[in-house]
Amino acid sequence: MKERRTYSALVEKMPLRPIRSKKDYARATAMLDTLAIRSEGSLSADERDYMETLTLLVEDYDRKNEHLDLSGLTPIDVLHHLMEENDLSTSDLGRILGSKGVASEILNGKCSLSKTHMMVLAERFNVDVSVFFSVPANASKIRRRAGSSFRKASLNTTTSLTAR
Repeated sequence: MKERRTYSALVEKMPLRPIRSKKDYARATAMLDTLAIRSEGSLSADERDYMETLTLLVEDYDRKNEHLDLSGLTPIDVLHHLMEENDLSTSDLGRILGSKGVASEILNGKCSLSKTHMMVLAERFNVDVSVFFSVPANASKIRRRAGSSFRKASLNTTTSLTAR
């Protein structure tokens, strides 16, 4: 059996400080791996405390640095993925949203997520609400327009619509 390490020995090997680089992240996850592969009952109280604290630091780094490329995914694709990752059924989603019928309609594309749904889901899954936003197909064209030319285009459209 391996010698149980004390908290101070673990901190000496990998200090508990905010993770600021990929190198720090790799070291931290390697340390977690060495503790995580051991059976739960074999960890000392010091090792469990250290592991819990280091896990919080790694999760914080993940939250700040993990940027998923969601281009090409619809909000419903994202929702399906989050439900699968969290082992949730349509009924579970219905309980979260307040109605199984609404949950079913959303998942089947018969209705869209409301702002309230997006906020509730973002909180439930601990993600940024923007993962549930639809990006229009012409979003790149809209972003390229700048300043007054964009305002002129908007005014021209508005003028032509009101003139009819």
